[in-house]
Amino acid sequence: MDNETLNEIRIEDYIWIIYIFLAIFAIVSNYFEKEYLKKHDKKDENTFRTINTEIFIVTFLIYLYFVYINYKHIKRLDENSSPLVSLVTMKTTFYSTSFKLRYKECFSSVLPFNSASSETLTTWYPAA
Repeated sequence: MDNETLNEIRIEDYIWIIYIFLAIFAIVSNYFEKEYLKKHDKKDENTFRTINTEIFIVTFLIYLYFVYINYKHIKRLDENSSPLVSLVTMKTTFYSTSFKLRYKECFSSVLPFNSASSETLTTWYPAA
């Protein structure tokens, strides 16, 4: 193993720690969303939206890091690499990317409208 690979693994260790915090923040966000649905307090709405946005930004940055690393791995393949190795590397990058895009689609359902829209959450979560 070269130093670059060891450094990538070290960074991935930090990313796992970040994911633990993201999971905790997601639970906190769910709490504020429940409170908003119960009380319709704008402060709770803003809090859970802000947390969800920050979670999305951090996960998107992590995604970009992995795209960059995968791109470097593909570029590092020399012309003498077997076609199977090249194919597996490119397929892994593609499936990783498409999975993350599907994750983004799932996340967009949490925020069902864009910020330029005049709709409010009460359109999506009608009062009981």
